[in-house]
Amino acid sequence: MRAEAELRDVRTALEAERGRSGRLTEELEAERGGSGRLTEELEEARRRVARAVATVLPAPPPAEPARAPSTDPAVVPERLDVLADIESRHWREPQVLADSPEPVHDLALDAGRLGGLVIRAAALRGPRSSRVRRQVTTTTLVAGLRPTVLLSVVAAGHPGGSVSHLGAAFANTCVFGQVIERRQVIDSTWRGVVEDFGGREQAMDTLRAALGQVLEALRAPVLEVARRRAEPPSAVATDVVCLLTRLGDGDRRHHVAFGTGSGRVGLVRGDGLVEVYAAPRGALPEDALAVDVACFDSGPDDVVVVCSQTTHEFIRRNVDQFGRWPTAPGPAAFLAWLGSDGDVYGEDRAMVCLWETARHGVPAVR
Repeated sequence: MRAEAELRDVRTALEAERGRSGRLTEELEAERGGSGRLTEELEEARRRVARAVATVLPAPPPAEPARAPSTDPAVVPERLDVLADIESRHWREPQVLADSPEPVHDLALDAGRLGGLVIRAAALRGPRSSRVRRQVTTTTLVAGLRPTVLLSVVAAGHPGGSVSHLGAAFANTCVFGQVIERRQVIDSTWRGVVEDFGGREQAMDTLRAALGQVLEALRAPVLEVARRRAEPPSAVATDVVCLLTRLGDGDRRHHVAFGTGSGRVGLVRGDGLVEVYAAPRGALPEDALAVDVACFDSGPDDVVVVCSQTTHEFIRRNVDQFGRWPTAPGPAAFLAWLGSDGDVYGEDRAMVCLWETARHGVPAVR
């Protein structure tokens, strides 16, 4: 009897549990129904917002169908400028910031026009070079001469020098003052060489000596840079190449190039680069300077190039670009071209280009 009583108690408990389970199931189903109603209300709200936006904002214009390439030989496709393929060829920016207490920009760009002469000058830090740009350029007018003379300078600090970017900057700045001090001697002897009044060789020797004094005078300020930073002279080792250009409106434009180290001066003629001056070996401030000078002239179809050694190699690889420019390029196009294939070679570059485009009877800048 006791077993039957216990069995009845178990059955009663089970029935009670089933009742509670049923009630819980009913409550869960009610909750699910409420959630479904909330979902429907949310979707309806989204549809109302979409209808409101459609009434306020205009509909987007229909997409233009893709145009098939023309097969008409009379339709000439647009010529791609150097900026058009900037994604594939443009200079790749360095992956680290400049590591120098002095403010040294990764890029430097200068542009101007002096009568018929168009100037483009730029320097940039290569993406795989040292952590600071070591090549610099400057263009400035040497007043007090008739006609006025343009001075173009490219200085390149050696990659192994810990502060050679400062050596290049100081040398680049000091050239102008030294030329100013000797401008009368430089002017008279330069005229003697070009116009050949007699004694041309003697005038050339005097001109070489005067320009040699300009370079020698750069030694002290560059050494001072190393001394102030407790660095050896090799830490500021720098190459310098300079060009003096007579302005005015003659049939030919006269130039004189001088420098030391590895810089170059060339003429772009047609599809080729003609080297007219290679600076003799010997870097500031330590090496003995074997001064050399080159006097030459350029015509309306020439582009004069003053550049560092790394840039000279770049120009040789890409000299055909000059033929694609009917006139002097704009500053942005010039800078983009100078930086092309930089991700492959990765070196610093610096150059000054002088265009004689006004004599063609077309605008000097496009």
